[in-house]
Amino acid sequence: MRQRAKTRAASLFAGALALLVAAACSNSGDSQSSTAPADTEVTSVAPSTEPTAPATTAAPDTAAPTTPATVPADVELFLERGPYAVGVITVELGDRSADVYYPVKPADAAGKPTDSYSTRSLFPESFAALVPPALDGTFDVGAVRDVPAADDGPFPFVIYSHGYGGYRQVASFYTAHLASWGFVAATADHLERGIVSQLTGGAPSFGDTDLDDVQRTIAAVRSLAATGSGGVLAGRVNLDHIGITGHSAGARTALRAANSNDDIDVFISISGALSFMGEAASPVPNKPALVVAATDDKVVSADKSRAIYDALGAARYWVSIANSGHNSFTDSCPVILERGGLESLRPFLKQFVDLAQDGCTPGVTDPVLVEKVLGHYSVAFLRTYLAGVDATKSITTDITPALSGIALTSIEHA
Repeated sequence: MRQRAKTRAASLFAGALALLVAAACSNSGDSQSSTAPADTEVTSVAPSTEPTAPATTAAPDTAAPTTPATVPADVELFLERGPYAVGVITVELGDRSADVYYPVKPADAAGKPTDSYSTRSLFPESFAALVPPALDGTFDVGAVRDVPAADDGPFPFVIYSHGYGGYRQVASFYTAHLASWGFVAATADHLERGIVSQLTGGAPSFGDTDLDDVQRTIAAVRSLAATGSGGVLAGRVNLDHIGITGHSAGARTALRAANSNDDIDVFISISGALSFMGEAASPVPNKPALVVAATDDKVVSADKSRAIYDALGAARYWVSIANSGHNSFTDSCPVILERGGLESLRPFLKQFVDLAQDGCTPGVTDPVLVEKVLGHYSVAFLRTYLAGVDATKSITTDITPALSGIALTSIEHA
């Protein structure tokens, strides 16, 4: 089970600055759209507005847990961490770093401390000095550093790309979740659009440095996975099967990388768009894709994600999550929600507060549940198209009845 913040207030402060920058820089331009083909299968799900009945106390159930009756028994759920423990290493890509999460046998991780990242470490010194001591702390990612990878691989490889104002650990819940289900997941710092660049006045970059980061990450993991390399990943990564996933501007990176790199087989777009800030729309690759949208996204509206889905030609899947926002898919969003949002920062951040806390305020769907749903559909999709394990029923079925407090507005495939 994923560890939450050891000092939650620290993540609030880090998240506030990071999400502020991401929101300010991620407003997407007009995107292309087209009509969905006639063979698209659609399931519309109306979120319930009925009040929940008060809970009653019942005797503890000692029976083995079962799949909820409202989800078909033959639909496998990937909402929680998988059968593997998770390891993590950091690799250097010249002037930047990447974290690589990977499956570990539970016995090899038992009793070992899990890795964490520091609030202050995300910022340059001038900004780190602004973090009050009471708000300093660490975020536990629930992965053990430098432990040997499980020996029952090799495991398919997935890359995660962060958005503007982000950093490589921004969705550690997600990369660690993928690793727990048998994938090696790497995430690099995109310095040209990262938190340090944006906080120090850097202009948004629409060049190809993000694609260079993807290529360097693949090369680094290929070297680490070589038989005889002597590292924890030696012989444990299947680089014949590569997927890429990304959030916001990172979704655009995923789309572009899948289009330009023949080594990448599939991609996942999370709150993405065909174009950002008016630049030319990215070509859409003819490869299997999963497109995930937040219905109330005020930074990159759901119709921008829909344009990606409509333009796809290969096997494609669409999931829209009700009452969720742009930042519902990040580590810090649950902490911001727990603290009641960022209204206390409005005198300083003004209108940017609304964008920075998008998806993280009282009344929205709990971002922890959003993370679970994202994890489920991502794992099901990647198992089917990378690992060769048929989980299509898990991609095409609304599994939110297995949870309480979350709903989909629609789920489609073609």
